[in-house]
Amino acid sequence: MAKARIAIVGAGLMGHGIAQVFALSGHAVAITDPAPAVLASATVAVMPSLNEALSNVLLESMAAGAPTVATRVGGTPEAMVDGMNGLLVPPGDATALAAAIARLLSDPPFAAALGRAARQTVEERFSADRMAEATGRLYVDLLAERRARRVETSWSIKTSSRPTR
Repeated sequence: MAKARIAIVGAGLMGHGIAQVFALSGHAVAITDPAPAVLASATVAVMPSLNEALSNVLLESMAAGAPTVATRVGGTPEAMVDGMNGLLVPPGDATALAAAIARLLSDPPFAAALGRAARQTVEERFSADRMAEATGRLYVDLLAERRARRVETSWSIKTSSRPTR
């Protein structure tokens, strides 16, 4: 097996144990906080989560243009489409995870295309401006719904009241 330089970004609960396993295998390992420069220099970014909402590290990796392999959990499929802007694998399937990593390592042009598509996805759907716009639109829609319900309620109260004689 070729020796690899491995950066564990955002170590989480298991990061130090994983780092020890790789180090014992003779690989160079560093644990680091997420940083655009680290993510942009990655040959492959791997998100092997078993449970995740929508990972910030996933979005940061995609924004940095890193070819990414992630597990199909939580909100990950909302951001990543398998084979279009990254590779998705079933959670807990080490064989599928290894195969996806090997695919990106063995096909640099494909990996680069996924990285470019990932960056474009984040720019179009998950940028701060886009998220602020979507949040603002949600509030406007909710307020309009509330006003409409208030008018409907007011109208039905007025029309259902009958004078008594």
